[in-house]
Amino acid sequence: MYVAGRRELADRERPVVIPGQVVEQAAEVVPAAAAEPEFRLGMTVEIFEDMVRRALTEDLKVTLTSLVAAPHEWGFEIDVVLSRMTPEAISKGLDLLEACLPGVRTGSIFLQQSMRARNECVLRVPGPNPWRAVPPLPPRAPKSLSTAEVATALIGSDMSARPLALPVLRTNVNVVGKSRSGKSTLLRALLDAVTATRDQIVIGIDLGSAGSGFGGLRRAMHAVATTAEEAHTVLSWALAIGKGRPDLFDELEMGENWQTSEKRPGITIVVDEFPALVRESRKGYLDEKGKTIPWDLDGMLAELAITSAKSDVKMVIAGQGVTKEKIKENTWVVELPVQVMAACDADDVKQIMGGGAMAQGWRPDRLVPAMGDQLNDASVVYVMAGSADAEHIPYRACYATPDELIRRGTERAEAGLVQIDEESAALSGIDMDMILSIGERRMVRTGKGSSVPALIVTIRKLFAAAGDPAGMSKEELAEALAAAEPLRWELAAHDDEAARDAAIRDAIAAALAPSGKSWKL
Repeated sequence: MYVAGRRELADRERPVVIPGQVVEQAAEVVPAAAAEPEFRLGMTVEIFEDMVRRALTEDLKVTLTSLVAAPHEWGFEIDVVLSRMTPEAISKGLDLLEACLPGVRTGSIFLQQSMRARNECVLRVPGPNPWRAVPPLPPRAPKSLSTAEVATALIGSDMSARPLALPVLRTNVNVVGKSRSGKSTLLRALLDAVTATRDQIVIGIDLGSAGSGFGGLRRAMHAVATTAEEAHTVLSWALAIGKGRPDLFDELEMGENWQTSEKRPGITIVVDEFPALVRESRKGYLDEKGKTIPWDLDGMLAELAITSAKSDVKMVIAGQGVTKEKIKENTWVVELPVQVMAACDADDVKQIMGGGAMAQGWRPDRLVPAMGDQLNDASVVYVMAGSADAEHIPYRACYATPDELIRRGTERAEAGLVQIDEESAALSGIDMDMILSIGERRMVRTGKGSSVPALIVTIRKLFAAAGDPAGMSKEELAEALAAAEPLRWELAAHDDEAARDAAIRDAIAAALAPSGKSWKL
């Protein structure tokens, strides 16, 4: 390979000899007009280094101390040491650099400021399939992880297969990416790890797309709120627990933070389509006097971020941007300790990372969202997560098919959802049954085009399983529901049989109320 590379270099300087012409002096040799070589993965390192060196020095006017390229399966990685200048000189000219390297895809070159020295950086020039090393989302059995272990659970990787994981223990996360940027793929990858824990209660809020961003994993979540009223209920419950738990620290000998365990789980609120929540929050509701009262859902989330992380009541927020145009005054989201940026606008990068970050290599603004069937840079993200992930390295989220996510969600639901501890449950006037009932009034589309509340669909299945009897006694229905949904309807979750019968009656009435129907239990 080395010999072939030197021969290609030598060919550029070989003199042109015209038949019949006598070449008397070397000074009269006319150099051949060699065509610029085109970038390809199979080219020699020497040729590639020469291309990049000339582009940087001649076209970008960068002064180099050294330049060393290393080939990889995904492309080339170049260590650059500059002379008396910073990598900003290259960052501002990445578009021109791509134009000077024929065959390099537009918007594909990544720059990373070195942590060793200010005048050093790494350039990555990927080939046509740079993400081949990213594995599929790994299998995870129900309750196979603790919350602390999520910080090492694979949810993505870089082009060299270095793993990406995100911490969620007492940690808030913000995910930003424009439409079709693939942020939902990253959100589902993280949610896959969180719903596989044995010590987390997981609740979704999605006022923009009815929970579709959670995919099949919503089956493994305790509730998914899709209306402002449901979201208000969920956040009121979470705030009461998050703000009340510090009073239990001494009593439970926990020190200064809630010690999450299977016996005393944490709570994760996953908010998708955050700008939609902000809009719905301001629409509000009408009180008895006809006055519009804002829901203040975004204000409740801000309070949750400030007061409740130490109680391990925290959030994962995902939205299309962080500018005031999209989220009003909720710029507190850029202060959350973990920031994940998919393809987004330069203004979003500046809001999250500061004005000088782009010059150092934080360039999610150069990522291209999916278009039609072309994935482009969908689900490619930059991550800032404390000292563990503080370098501007692009990662791609691991992927699982929709059918596989449904299978995992169903398996985890059947294994039983995590239950709240008694000490925490007593902190809120909203009980866990009310949280679990959220969404039961949501209508389920049937094959004939009609719609039926989810709870009624479950009861219909129980009747079918029993051979479609003309009726069931209260006791028979209660036992059948307990077998189908033990976390909510088993007798141990209620004071006595009468209390369970009353809870079933109330849940059925609530499910049928929007349609104006009723069913006496």
